[in-house]
Amino acid sequence: MESSSRQPSAASLEEKLDTLWSRILALERQVDLLSGQVNGANGSPVHYSKEHFACDQALRDALRHLAEPEYLGRCRLREQLAAQNGESIDGRAIQSMLLTTMRQVGYSPKGPATAELQRRRHLILRQRYVEGKTIREIVHALAISERQYYRDLKAAIRILAHEICQ
Repeated sequence: MESSSRQPSAASLEEKLDTLWSRILALERQVDLLSGQVNGANGSPVHYSKEHFACDQALRDALRHLAEPEYLGRCRLREQLAAQNGESIDGRAIQSMLLTTMRQVGYSPKGPATAELQRRRHLILRQRYVEGKTIREIVHALAISERQYYRDLKAAIRILAHEICQ
């Protein structure tokens, strides 16, 4: 008796991937409803797409290595930006672009309450990825809960992904 170990077809795998992607988007929408809408640096709502999800993952990787231009010169974000813009970009340029865009996260044209939220998100990004502070140090310095820290970090990274990968 032969053991039949059939490999799934490419179409089957693509269908499963689309199903998983749909579930991810549905969960993201539920999280957005619970935690409030995320707005970009210009104040407009950030709509999450499959491309933004991929950029988000590459961006998180690049942020973890923000102080390493050599790594940034060969990371997934560089590959995505090169494909998007049709030109090569080096690690120092990516580092500079990330730092500039992080500063933009701190500005909001929509009034003092939103401005304070954007400022806190900027501080979380800066303290975590530029200054290398621990989560405990950040939540203590900003007088927020760890849960709020994670919500703000997620929103800030989503804004960065939207600004960088649009």
